[in-house]
Amino acid sequence: MTSRYKILCSVQILNEYFQDGFCPDLNIVPSEPTRDILKNVRLQYKMFGHQLIIFTETDAAGLPVAPVNLSGSLVFYMDLKNPAFLNYTSINLEALQSRRFYFTNLHQNDADLNLNLSREISVYDNTMAYHPGDFVSNASGDVFECITSTAGNDTTTSFWIARGKNQFVSVADMTGRCGHILNYKAKAPAGDFRVSVWGVDQSVGIYNKVLKTQRLKFESAVELVQIDFRGIPPGKYLVKVNEEAFFMWIDEAFNSSSYIGILELFPHLNTSSPFSFYKPAPGYDNAVTYAPGQLVEAGNNVYQCIAASLGHPPPNADFWKPRAEPGLLREVNYTLHFANRMAYWKYISSLKKIDNIRVKDTHDPVVLPFKPHPASGPKDYFISEQPLLVKQKDETSIFELLLSAPLNGINPVAPQPDFTKPGTLSRENGSYYCNMYLNY
Repeated sequence: MTSRYKILCSVQILNEYFQDGFCPDLNIVPSEPTRDILKNVRLQYKMFGHQLIIFTETDAAGLPVAPVNLSGSLVFYMDLKNPAFLNYTSINLEALQSRRFYFTNLHQNDADLNLNLSREISVYDNTMAYHPGDFVSNASGDVFECITSTAGNDTTTSFWIARGKNQFVSVADMTGRCGHILNYKAKAPAGDFRVSVWGVDQSVGIYNKVLKTQRLKFESAVELVQIDFRGIPPGKYLVKVNEEAFFMWIDEAFNSSSYIGILELFPHLNTSSPFSFYKPAPGYDNAVTYAPGQLVEAGNNVYQCIAASLGHPPPNADFWKPRAEPGLLREVNYTLHFANRMAYWKYISSLKKIDNIRVKDTHDPVVLPFKPHPASGPKDYFISEQPLLVKQKDETSIFELLLSAPLNGINPVAPQPDFTKPGTLSRENGSYYCNMYLNY
């Protein structure tokens, strides 16, 4: 017996660090409940380098053997294969200590014409304080990255650098995580805590369903309390504690793991959405002769032709049978797009034989993008005037070292950051630094 498969959906992972843009550093695996769902509805999943592909088994007419018309979701965990990913990717490492990434097709983010599973990058807000690594957009959809902490300086100022129109993964895609019990620290001590847990209305993507309430009372004001989430299925929820509200991914298995993120795909989306697994089936036309296997929509239901039909509209059981899926397979391709990190490049001169660092092949004027320390006399180290993008090492370096005594009259090339070496990346006063030790 021959098995037939079609692509239900795929997720491509991109990263500006790599020369080809494809990121092979993440492995995506289903949660245990999702493994059971995949088996029950005849789905297969496979990682191909930078891409997750989910296949559905189909019949001879190319229609799913078991329609993916679920009321829940498909949950996948993101496993890190290469720890260096955290160094050369624009990720807030402090935030990652307590939070994890959460991506979903409910975000409906196609701002850069890709079907992104990350949140849409917010438009610059003049009232907000921004820090290095933060992303904003402008009214034209251009994306900018903050390189110096600022408030009240828009994207036309030197506090920002343009990053194209890409909808990059950002800190806005992070959410809290916990298991069955949350050790909650209140912003202010209290003796009475009213707790509620809200689930998402999948049809609109709004957290408006109360799943659990809890009240904790104490004889005196306390700051630390334990909130009980037992009985709540794994998933993302809005938690309200008195006047504070926050999102949490509640999942004992995930909380005890080293996964860096969750990917949650909802099959129920309306067929009018490009993020849906399905696209609309053509409406029934009484003047068309239909062949077995064809799908049509009639009366808000989808039917499959089982016998050649002309002038026999659904739901005529002799010619049509109802289908559970809402339409035709779209074979949708989602995107996760990571930015490469921006950091100050710091060249440390072990023998103090470097006078300066310049852009290669620059003669008039000479471009000196690094600041020496100290300013006069033998130099201990050089720091770039502004953060620079890090890229895969096989790209030719654009900097060269100006030595006090050139070797055979040749100025050696300044190396690029090597993230296989420990200590290459450091952080100071909110900014990242790439440290490179030179034998000059």
